[in-house]
Amino acid sequence: MNELLQAAFSSVNILPTVLLAFVLLYWLAVIFGMLDLDFFDVDVEPDGVSAVSWLNNVLAFFNLGKVPFMVFLTFLALPFWVISILANHYFNDGYTLLGWLYLIPAFIIALFVSKFLTMPFVRIFAAMEKEHESAANIIGQICTVTLPANGNELGQAAVKTT
Repeated sequence: MNELLQAAFSSVNILPTVLLAFVLLYWLAVIFGMLDLDFFDVDVEPDGVSAVSWLNNVLAFFNLGKVPFMVFLTFLALPFWVISILANHYFNDGYTLLGWLYLIPAFIIALFVSKFLTMPFVRIFAAMEKEHESAANIIGQICTVTLPANGNELGQAAVKTT
């Protein structure tokens, strides 16, 4: 355990460790209700200026815009940290520059791993978005009051949709 902590906080692995710690702190804040899931939400628009359209295509390829940014970052940070720790443990004999160079392929590999890991979530968030869009069509419809509202409590109503 001590060796893992030394490796995690070594100079060559500090960047992935800080990223992982940030993601863990974010999810702890979400769990305890201090932040919500959309706090760091990033919208990727498919139509944009042609000078950065390649960036939009790259982000869309890695499922950004299809899943929330912090969900993607979570699935990026953990593989990035693991790959960095293992690469420096097995392939680096203490050379700092070589360890920093290992971060580049570790990050690229982690991007593809995160794309694979977020694929199931693409369908989940697409279904949630579709469900949200269909709920917007109830405005102006006739409803049945199931729980009455008063000055202190919110009410509830049911709308039949076809």
